[in-house]
Amino acid sequence: ILTQNETLAENLRLLYVALTRAKNRVYLVWGRIKDAETSALAYLFHHPDEIKGQDLLYAVASRFKSMRDEDVFRELEGLCQKAEGSIRLVKMPLGQGEIYHPSIKGAEELSCRAFSGKIKKEREVLSFSSMVASGTHYLGHRVDPEKDFEPGQSGEETDPDLSSGIFSFPKGKKAGLFFHELFEHLDFTLPEPDQTRTVVEKKLGEYGFVPNFSGIVCEMLQNVLTAPLSSEDMTLKLSNIKNHHKLNEMEFYFPLKKISSDRLKTIFLKHFDIRNIPEYIDKLQIAPAKGFMRGFIDLIFRWDDRFYLVDWKSNYLGNRIEDYEESKLALIMNKELYILQYHIYILALDQYLKYRLPEYRYERHIGGIYYIFLRGVSPEPDTDYGIFRDKPSLALIEALKEGLLDLKT
Repeated sequence: ILTQNETLAENLRLLYVALTRAKNRVYLVWGRIKDAETSALAYLFHHPDEIKGQDLLYAVASRFKSMRDEDVFRELEGLCQKAEGSIRLVKMPLGQGEIYHPSIKGAEELSCRAFSGKIKKEREVLSFSSMVASGTHYLGHRVDPEKDFEPGQSGEETDPDLSSGIFSFPKGKKAGLFFHELFEHLDFTLPEPDQTRTVVEKKLGEYGFVPNFSGIVCEMLQNVLTAPLSSEDMTLKLSNIKNHHKLNEMEFYFPLKKISSDRLKTIFLKHFDIRNIPEYIDKLQIAPAKGFMRGFIDLIFRWDDRFYLVDWKSNYLGNRIEDYEESKLALIMNKELYILQYHIYILALDQYLKYRLPEYRYERHIGGIYYIFLRGVSPEPDTDYGIFRDKPSLALIEALKEGLLDLKT
């Protein structure tokens, strides 16, 4: 009954729209037409005086079906009398009516209006991708893998060389998108290898990679998920993170003050101990602008009441595990300005938790960041390859807030 009443209400709204759009007059044809008993007009024109029970539509339909043509016409006459001349009631003419001939007007010359105003472009939406000079970065999996396909690196070889393990996996943007989406849809706690292999083979097929790669990809996943992330807590592993304690591809916006490369350099020179990052900031393409910063954080997870940020990196740094040791990761983090990227992301996470977590404090609730270079994570427990770790200082985060966030917007 509730659904019937809601449908009737919607039909009444549509009827009102139809009857009130005419500029001069409107013609409405009404009578004992097939299926008319459940229509909006039957309810308006022939509503019963008393309704027993709650089935309004049934009461209207029953009364209308019992009426003759004369009864319908008589009730409509009563309605016209109440309208005091604004409604005219006539029986449907049986003969052929007059043919309408619209008046012919002279051809009117049309032209586009010239825009003489000015559009202010001082506000825009920035992202880490739009800031870096190389233009080779992307955010999350929002890039179309088909449109960003790189010839020669599709992984579609029928018999690829797998002798180098995960180092043999194709390079390029499409490979990066594949890994991002794989981790986004993977349950880190899957106990059965066959379940993981099923997910891997499905994603390989979606991205056009041959199934031969499934073995080395599954081995890489095992290394990444079981690698200790902290030397102080050997139980802190991705394989121990439950689904309800992680958030994939969190999109964010935050309001920006008018920023420039010089402003960023000043902040990092004062608060950051790696002195060559200002040199790389000079390569940024930032026209002084204000607006919003936008991005996608690959993964946020919670562990021991602290929140951590993870970014997946598929960069190829070499064919040896030693090519992914700490000092070489620090070089690529500076060169590709990933350091700037994770400070933007930490700033976004800080603002998110500030409004979502009671009694939030940065030093207490932010655990840090992990940039995981997927090709270089070692399975050996006593080695430390492929994972870049950091926790920005509170002083730097406060300086970034002061220098970048437009909290008055």
